[in-house]
This record gives sequence, C-alpha cells and structure tokens, in this order.
Amino acid sequence: MQKLERILQQDAQLLEEKIESLVQQHAETRYVLLILSAVNQLDTTALGMLTELESSLAARQIILQFAEVKSPVLDRIHHTPLGARMAERSFLSTHQAFLACANALGHHSSDKQASLQTG
Repeated sequence: MQKLERILQQDAQLLEEKIESLVQQHAETRYVLLILSAVNQLDTTALGMLTELESSLAARQIILQFAEVKSPVLDRIHHTPLGARMAERSFLSTHQAFLACANALGHHSSDKQASLQTG
C-alpha cells in the first residue's frame, strides 16, 4: 500500500488504475474505501478523477466511501457535486466506515471481525 500526501495529476491516474484493477479482480466488491489520512491536497485533475470514479463505481452498484479526510481536502471536495454525493459516505475513522459497510451488508458482530481480517 502506498501513502500519498497529495493526489495530483500523475497520482490520480495511477490510483484510478489500481482501484479499477482491484475491482475487476474481485467481482464481488460492493464497497471501495479510500483512507485519506495522509492526503493534504487534491488538484483539479484528482478531484475530477474521484468524481468520475464515484460515478463509474455507482453505475456498477459499488459504493465509494472516504475515511479520515483532512480539513484541506474536505474543504476542496465539500462544495462540489462529489461532496454532495459523498456527504453520507465520509467517515471520521476507518473503523466507522467498516462498521457502516458491515451494517449495510447485514453482517453481525462475529461477521464484522471476519470481514475486517479478510479484506
């Protein structure tokens, strides 16, 4: 796993390719969680990529979620159509995001632990 402090044009393309590759390898995917704790900046290209990625995933019934979004990034996203769509899918912690996924999938407490360990 690679940590990015900024998601700029060159990083955006690599990130999108990696996510698409993983989704294709795992056809059962229903959620994609981006943990953005290390990201301090998004450029316009990266914001566009995230917007397109969210739409593309949604068209395949896959839900994009964000966790641990820092204030500068949240401010950048907040007043965009993506920000409006992601308002209910942005979590303060990764743990909260996992619990939301588990609850939506109808997993019980014992299932939650198994899903956290497997992927």
